Amino acid sequence: PGESVFNWQSVPQSRATAWVTTPIFDFFKGEHDGFRRLASPAMHSRAVFLVKGEYVVVHDRIRGAGEHRGALWLHWAPGSTVSHENQNILNVQLAEPNAPRITAIIHAHGGDLSSEEGWVSPAYAVRAPAPVSVLRLDTSGSEDIVTVVASSASCQRLVESAFTPGSGSDAGVLTLELDASVDTILSGPASDSTHNEIVSDAGWTWVRRSPTGELLAFAIVGGSALTIGGCPLFHSDSIVDCAIGRRDGDGWRIELESPDRPSIISRLSTTSGIEEPCAASVE
Repeated sequence: PGESVFNWQSVPQSRATAWVTTPIFDFFKGEHDGFRRLASPAMHSRAVFLVKGEYVVVHDRIRGAGEHRGALWLHWAPGSTVSHENQNILNVQLAEPNAPRITAIIHAHGGDLSSEEGWVSPAYAVRAPAPVSVLRLDTSGSEDIVTVVASSASCQRLVESAFTPGSGSDAGVLTLELDASVDTILSGPASDSTHNEIVSDAGWTWVRRSPTGELLAFAIVGGSALTIGGCPLFHSDSIVDCAIGRRDGDGWRIELESPDRPSIISRLSTTSGIEEPCAASVE
């Protein structure tokens, strides 16, 4: 801030790099350059992936050289009670009667997680006391922090999650074990099948399997190709904003959105399972 609350010494440039909303999920990704002013410049980007009625994933990525002291802040509603299950799991009970319990799992490389007294502002010039959870960590070079938030009232209960950070150009891999499915999320392209047998050129890939391994659904954001277990499931001659595949009876229902082909929906028979050469191909 500058000399007054309405004056700034520097104005960061921010932009949204992806925004997709569907009946199944919402996805947003954006970045800003406000930390380029530091002696060791850094860029911060954030992706938010909401599977409606189930869970939300927040992926923060710090890109830069040198060492930094970072902090991730989770602000909770006034009156909430926050407890630590362990160093990276938070249980939050909201103040309203019969309110569901919130679980937040933070995946990071080290750091110290604490709960403190903070505040929220419901209106201009008004603030109310509220708990805040803070993860403070030292970073060197690029860093990924992934936060998974789920409610006890979700239609699927979150049982466990695990995150493997990416290295170089490889994607980070988040695995979520739920009551009735196992979800795998890639936070970038994956050029080999070591990522749970998934090969994708998309900026974000979501794959849902049954507990026995049967493929149930998939989605890619900002990509053109997806192969699972050696079987090409989706291919397009150009990048699409979003492609969603779901099992529908004895086949696959593919919904596609792209700049020049909005809301294309195709129904493809896959009576022989996913052994088809390609579930969907778009030219």
